Amino acid sequence: MQRAGVGRATLFRHFPTRTDLLRAAGLSALAELRARLGAPELARGPIRERLEHLFKILVEAGSRTHFLLVAAELFEDPELTRATEEVDARVTPVLDAAIREGLIRDDVPSEFFGDILEAMVYGAWSSVARQRITTADAQTWLLETFLHGFGSAGRTEARRPAARARRRSS
Repeated sequence: MQRAGVGRATLFRHFPTRTDLLRAAGLSALAELRARLGAPELARGPIRERLEHLFKILVEAGSRTHFLLVAAELFEDPELTRATEEVDARVTPVLDAAIREGLIRDDVPSEFFGDILEAMVYGAWSSVARQRITTADAQTWLLETFLHGFGSAGRTEARRPAARARRRSS
C-alpha cells in the first residue's frame, strides 16, 4: 500500500473485504489480458509465430493473474468466470488453427489442450515468480514443451483412451 501511495483506510473504503480487493484485481488483470489477446498477431501469420506470441502474452500476464488460480474464494464468482471464459475464447482459436494447420495433433480434443496449457502456464508463472527461470526462458520452454508433447510429429501408435472417465471400484 505504501508503494502505491494509498492508505489502509482508503483501501478498505473501496474494498471492504480481501475478497472484494482480489476480485477487483482479478477483473482488471483479466481485462488487460483479454485486450492483449486481441492482438492482430494472434489472428494471422504463420501458426508457430502465432503460438509464440500467445505464449509470450500468457507468460507475461503471470505477475498479474497468477493468484486467480489459487484464490479459492474467487472460484465461483460469476463475473470472474465470465471474464475467464472470454480469455479462453481468445486462446481457443489459436489452438484450433494449430490443429487445422497440422502443427499440433488432431486426435486430442482442443479443450484438453487448453486445460494442459493452463497448467503449463501456471507452472511457468511459478518458476518465474520464484526466479528459477527468466520470463523469456519460460516463453521459449513452454512453447517447446507444448509442441514436443502435442506436436503432430510426436504422435504414437498407442491406443487412444476411452472418451469417458473410468469408474474406480470401491
